[in-house]
Amino acid sequence: MLAVVLAVASLASGVGGGQPAGAASVPNPCKVLKSAEIEAAFGVAPSPPSRAAREISSTSCSWTVTNSPDFGTGDVIVTVTFANAKPSYQGLARDARFTALTKSADGIDGIYAPNPLSTVNALKGSKMLGVQGVFIDTSVRPVVEVEVKDPLVELARAGVKRI
Repeated sequence: MLAVVLAVASLASGVGGGQPAGAASVPNPCKVLKSAEIEAAFGVAPSPPSRAAREISSTSCSWTVTNSPDFGTGDVIVTVTFANAKPSYQGLARDARFTALTKSADGIDGIYAPNPLSTVNALKGSKMLGVQGVFIDTSVRPVVEVEVKDPLVELARAGVKRI
């Protein structure tokens, strides 16, 4: 009984393995992409990154891009899935909205879903990178979502190296 109490107290205090397995290796999603890379992809400097609360299996960060000459205004969102990434990726790959990206054609092995998802996902080891772009063109009526596949693929190629 005393051993059980000590083990629970140890976990609660963070001593002796209170962190989930792999927690130390979870990258900061705001450091997966560099502002200069986002600027190169969209033609204007983004806002400073804004980190979202860490979820049970993922963590994310976003940058706002305002008045991109080719893509309008929107957000670039990076999500790093660190728990159950491989089955999550495999499930997305079976989704009819996603198409395969290949290293030979796209410079990255991954999957892409067009609007309204506008997401590139790539698996690296036990982690999955998601780079999403939600952009709208307000110069036309009705307002429309802008296709941003090429800049997202470019950003995913850079970001997958850092997860």
